Amino acid sequence: MTTKINLKVLHTILLLIAVCFIGIPAQAKYSGGTGDPNDPYQIATVEDLMLLGDNPEDYDQHFILTADIDLDPNLPGRKVFERAVIAPDINNKEDWFQGEYFTGVFDGDGHTISNLTIVGESYLGLFGYLRSRAIISNLGLERVDINGTGWYIGGLVGCNWECVIIESYSTGTMTGNNNTGGLVGFSRGNISTSYSTVTVTGGQCVGGLVGRQGLYSSIAASYSTGTVSGNEDVGGLVGKHGSYSSIATCYSTGAVTGESMVGGLVGHNWGNIITSYSAGTVSGENLVGGFTGFNRNESIITSSYSTSIVIGNNVAGGLVGDNRGNIGMCYSTGMVSGNTHVGGLMGRGNPDRVSRSFWDIQTSGQTISTGGIGLTTAEMQDMNTYLNSGWDLADEALNGTCDYWQISHGHYPQLFYHSGKSPVMPEGSGTAEQPYLIRDANDLGTVWFDPLAHYRLEAYVDLSGITWAMAVVPWFMGTIDGNGYVISNLHIQGSDQLGLLGRLDHEAIIYNLGMEAVDVNGTGHYIGGLVGCNSGGAITTSYSTGTMTGNEDVGGLVGLNEGSIDMSYSTGIVNGKYRVGGLAGHNWGSIITSYSAGTVTGESRVGGLVGYISKGGRTGGGSGRITASFWDIETSGQTTSAGGTGKTTAEMQTANTFIEAGWDFVDETANGMEDIWWILEGQDYPRLWWETAEQ
Repeated sequence: MTTKINLKVLHTILLLIAVCFIGIPAQAKYSGGTGDPNDPYQIATVEDLMLLGDNPEDYDQHFILTADIDLDPNLPGRKVFERAVIAPDINNKEDWFQGEYFTGVFDGDGHTISNLTIVGESYLGLFGYLRSRAIISNLGLERVDINGTGWYIGGLVGCNWECVIIESYSTGTMTGNNNTGGLVGFSRGNISTSYSTVTVTGGQCVGGLVGRQGLYSSIAASYSTGTVSGNEDVGGLVGKHGSYSSIATCYSTGAVTGESMVGGLVGHNWGNIITSYSAGTVSGENLVGGFTGFNRNESIITSSYSTSIVIGNNVAGGLVGDNRGNIGMCYSTGMVSGNTHVGGLMGRGNPDRVSRSFWDIQTSGQTISTGGIGLTTAEMQDMNTYLNSGWDLADEALNGTCDYWQISHGHYPQLFYHSGKSPVMPEGSGTAEQPYLIRDANDLGTVWFDPLAHYRLEAYVDLSGITWAMAVVPWFMGTIDGNGYVISNLHIQGSDQLGLLGRLDHEAIIYNLGMEAVDVNGTGHYIGGLVGCNSGGAITTSYSTGTMTGNEDVGGLVGLNEGSIDMSYSTGIVNGKYRVGGLAGHNWGSIITSYSAGTVTGESRVGGLVGYISKGGRTGGGSGRITASFWDIETSGQTTSAGGTGKTTAEMQTANTFIEAGWDFVDETANGMEDIWWILEGQDYPRLWWETAEQ
């Protein structure tokens, strides 16, 4: 039997085959873009946003918001969400690592998402869970209404794990149980130039901006103004602030109410706080402070103040309820009332841990405190009170040039950046083509206001006369080109993550930078002349000299290295207890073509180059290996090492020792043409190609 072929059907089939082979462009998945960094997916409609939420395979892509989006559930096509908009499968409060995470980049481009409404359990917000390397920027969440019965609840993000949030904000109302914040519920990451006006209600770890801030985190140039209420660890900005973390140039002004560990800025402080203030009414039962309810051991509060009214029962203070840490250059003026352990500045604590700090005995109604100096209102508004105590005021250079404070007749001191003046960024635009140009200490002090930008030194910077309580830049994710210049006389007296840069984050780059005559003294972890903790950044052609002192993970250049160090060195004195090294105290990353030539002392895991190499770390070679590396057995006083080859001083000053090991020297070609090393034969050790004899 003959089969008749329908020519129309055949034509259609052939056309479909042609489409498959020739390739007609598919319809755009969103409103445009490909998801690449230079061509991000465009989110322009509610449908785009919903599509993103339902497609976790796109969570590692780049997105840009191109229009304002209204999620009002009363409008067509909207709804009351039961979980975060972005992160559909994460609602298990007992397992932080279960489900889908957003690890991409979301640029709000100055647009807003409004009327987000969620009634659910845990990990609630626009984003349920951010994981490493995610970046959220320039995004506003307006009139959020979120009600959660569990943990990790925020207007923008429920849980931020090692990610960056910058220039973003939230407004509205929020209710949760534990780890509830107006912008972020839990943050072990970095937040900069962001704010919240959300009314926040929760149980434990409740904050106007962040409910709980985890380890190795920072909040800079941010604020909150909403009302905050909870039970324990309740703060106007942050409920509980973690160890090795920093809050810098922040404030809160909302009323704060709780039961225990209640503070105008931070309820429970384990970290470092600098140049910040609080101004709302604070009330609670136990451990209540105008600024911080409970300040733990080794924590630092400096160059900060509170005007909050404090109403407590047991242990209440104008600045801090119970202080176990260190307080310097602070003051409080608010009325303080309570029953037991009540003080104008501190309710309870060690007076020896408070220095150059004051409270107003008239406005506070308190003539006693377990620390600080009580003064009259007239004395509190006298510039000489602070000049004579060594405070760094604007327009004076005797006490330093950071200009943390300014004061006018008849007024209390104000923090310079909180007096209605925005920080004046250095010349430039912060791009790779036009980086910000750093010429002095004031320029250097602006870096934390734009930690993702590009910077370049244009002059030698002398930091003499300035004492920092934390790293000059708490965290950094941009690029610094030292341009061959030197930053000298850095002096830090603090706790953890200390150095010019406290934490160098993903993809940050530092190069061609010298640090000379540094004096970094910390009581805790991650202490380095240049970087306290290098968490994925790259350091090259840089060096440090001076003295570094700490407890654990102490290095001449870097305390803890989880990134890369290349063609760099350190000289000087390094003192610590555990994991102490001339170049790096603790290495998880890569160290190549680098050296150290200083004195290193410690109790355990001590090395001339690296104190301790963790599994997976590299020093000059493959995983966990040390290759083609040497130490001087005479100058070090050590004949054994966990890695490397010991040589006499004469052998260490002979080129053939290194050439035979494969080192690439100037004027030899057997080991390559890059000319990485040079040496003054018989007079000195090998030097890197970019060093001069004077260095």
